[in-house]
Amino acid sequence: MAPLEPHTVSFLFSNKTFAIPTAPFAIPSSTKFVPLPREANIKPNILPGKNGTSIAIVSNAMSYDPSSIDSTGKTKIFSPNGSLLIFGNEQYINSGWLVPEGTEKVFPGASTTFSATFLKAGIYSYTCSLHPWMIGDVVVK
Repeated sequence: MAPLEPHTVSFLFSNKTFAIPTAPFAIPSSTKFVPLPREANIKPNILPGKNGTSIAIVSNAMSYDPSSIDSTGKTKIFSPNGSLLIFGNEQYINSGWLVPEGTEKVFPGASTTFSATFLKAGIYSYTCSLHPWMIGDVVVK
């Protein structure tokens, strides 16, 4: 069986817009998490908080979902498996999690493909936000 390893195609045009894959959020300590599917071998990271809260470490939607931040700082979430126009003045573009075909049920909302059209010549460097050593360039002439 092939490993269930997600990847992303993330274009970072500003160091301020990097989206880490997981992030801490304060939640009421009474919150109950139920795995989906129930028999899944998963458990949330929950840490003690203060004043009746806990800290849950969850996936960051800006890393998980196909998203972009335009030149004005406006965030947009777009459809998985869709095609994106890249104007060349964006601050951040992320494909969302890309998974092997047939594993979409394991990662609900993830996609198997990512398509982009570059409208401006240049060199666009990208990385996988889950594996930052995986890097490359798209050269548009």
